[in-house]
Amino acid sequence: MILLRGVEIGRVLAERYALVRPLAEGAMATVWVAEDRDSGREVAIKAISLDAAGWRTEVRDRFMKEARLLALARHEHLVGVRDVGETDDGFLYLVLDLLDGETLADRITRDPPLDWKEAGRISLAITRGVAALHRAGIVHRDLKPANIVLHREGGGAVPKIIDLGISKVRAAAADPELCATLTATGQVLGTPQYMSYEQALGDPDVDARSDVWALGVILYEMLARRRPFEAPNANAVLTAIRRKDAPALAEVASDVPAALAKLVDRCLVTDRAERFKDAGEMAEALQTALCSAAADPTPAEPPPPEGKKSTIAASPRPSPAPMPAAIPVESPTPTSRRSRPVAGALLIACAVILGATAATFLTRNQAPAAQLAPSKPTTGNAAPTTQEQDPRAKASPGPTQAPAATSTPHEARPVVQTTSAAASSASVPPTRPAVTTTRGGNKPLTQVNEAGF
Repeated sequence: MILLRGVEIGRVLAERYALVRPLAEGAMATVWVAEDRDSGREVAIKAISLDAAGWRTEVRDRFMKEARLLALARHEHLVGVRDVGETDDGFLYLVLDLLDGETLADRITRDPPLDWKEAGRISLAITRGVAALHRAGIVHRDLKPANIVLHREGGGAVPKIIDLGISKVRAAAADPELCATLTATGQVLGTPQYMSYEQALGDPDVDARSDVWALGVILYEMLARRRPFEAPNANAVLTAIRRKDAPALAEVASDVPAALAKLVDRCLVTDRAERFKDAGEMAEALQTALCSAAADPTPAEPPPPEGKKSTIAASPRPSPAPMPAAIPVESPTPTSRRSRPVAGALLIACAVILGATAATFLTRNQAPAAQLAPSKPTTGNAAPTTQEQDPRAKASPGPTQAPAATSTPHEARPVVQTTSAAASSASVPPTRPAVTTTRGGNKPLTQVNEAGF
């Protein structure tokens, strides 16, 4: 083991814990299986190298302080801390409960996939464990599935957080010189894929809301079987986090209920003021979301494409698509309801005018349109109503004038009677009176029944 060179199998720490075999190795620590000679039970010992931290006194003091706080922050979903100590050759160590089971990282990649109910149950247990850390004033800053063990106990799997975050030393991220020392030795303060937005920006002010972000990433990964920020290397991952290049959960996991998807989205908000203030508040919201999802498991709708987000944000109602320029469209003129009776009246008036014009035309050109009245026989003593024509004057008919009609002795004398004063108005040319003859056949008689006569 690189970090525990000089530490070999059989070595006894604090004259009590005998190292049996190495169990796991992390960025700054190595976990061993050891035997507790006082109880005879196996325990886990996590040893941290001060050499990797540049032998900084601050690292030792903060580690010892937080280790003692962890011993007080006991919770069923946190691995139990039994003891803490330091070796003469520069190793800090924690004595922890030895767990039996697979890590959450292994379970996520194994079939069958976790359904949303099981993923929600695991996430709720983890969140409650982190809430116990937050109540003790400890910020983890490196939550990830590889540090969570599904411990077999009582016929079931109990999630337990095995890496309690003290290997990073809470104040180390706020100390630029210490961060530079750890980076120079190849150590990374946290896992990039689970780092919060402010951690990716290098913000020294890291609080409980960074752990809320990591809890959201873990729940996202359980539901979608992928992390929200994927890239070939650590720098590319940090760049993706800074650019907020993460697909919404509803895009990659279509069967997740809307209540759970909404909670994950809130955990991954870049503005940490809009996240849950700590894991305790998130645990309450998660329990409520799981109840809501059980009552209504309707999946969340995927968000609109990136190109349409600005349009939807600017206008709640989408505007209709413009018509192509090659097809001009005239907007129809709105028709008022009041114009319908006016149009009808105009049509009636036009019909009346046309009818009057046609009647006038027929009256002027056709004699049969006149009204006939019976005539009285004339005697020799009857005075003619018109002047006699000079028998010597011979009228030559014009080309358009027809000769006067002659009646037989038995014919009645028709009389032309004009019944409308409008027929003799100035706008209509006067009609020629019809000419009739008496029995003598010499004197024409014209009778006009006009107004006043």
